[in-house]
Amino acid sequence: MSFKVESSDNQFILRAPLQEPVEGFVEVEGEVTAKNAILCTDYVLLSPSVTEKFDMATYNKVIEATHAHPSCYPVQSM
Repeated sequence: MSFKVESSDNQFILRAPLQEPVEGFVEVEGEVTAKNAILCTDYVLLSPSVTEKFDMATYNKVIEATHAHPSCYPVQSM
């Protein structure tokens, strides 16, 4: 079984074998290894009650802002 991950900027970035069915929103944790590739170390299935009002467009704007102003939003290496 595999699943396709679409990022908030509409890029398909990961295919990975899993042992369980996956649908809806999934938080993927890992390391970016190339432009459209992630080395997944863990994932979290988010329940529909958490994601029913999730605004992907606004989330993407936040991600773009953190990348545009890295000194304001420092990130920690895993």
